[in-house]
Amino acid sequence: MDQTLQFAVLDKARPVQKVEGAGVDGTTLLALLSQFEPFGLWRMELATGLVYWTQDIYEIHELPPSSGPVNLKTAIDAYHPDDRQMVIDCLEDVVARKSGFHFVLRIAGKSGGYKLVKALGMFHVDADGAEWLIGTFCEDPGGVRGVVIR
Repeated sequence: MDQTLQFAVLDKARPVQKVEGAGVDGTTLLALLSQFEPFGLWRMELATGLVYWTQDIYEIHELPPSSGPVNLKTAIDAYHPDDRQMVIDCLEDVVARKSGFHFVLRIAGKSGGYKLVKALGMFHVDADGAEWLIGTFCEDPGGVRGVVIR
């Protein structure tokens, strides 16, 4: 594997972009982002520790889709043994800082090897005051080196 792993916890999230005239609901946005390759959204409710994935995250993990929450231990155990503690520390740090993160780490594939995945996440407080971590998840597209357009 010639690609470097990446890991960053942000001190502060970037300012929120204005979406004047570009208001798109979450379902439409997810359809756009996942149109050509698996791309998922996830959320973790901090009060309960429950984690929810969209269907493509199951596909990336090579697991059958399920309704309801995902077992957090199962999700973390999918990472390479050398990466698991980084994931745990990252989530704890983001909650403590109320910030965001970006990483490219390894998860197990059914073939016995590992594949690179990219996760982005941020601390979020919803309209009811509930605290969440929310984010995106996809296979790292770093292997794409060029495109031919005809």
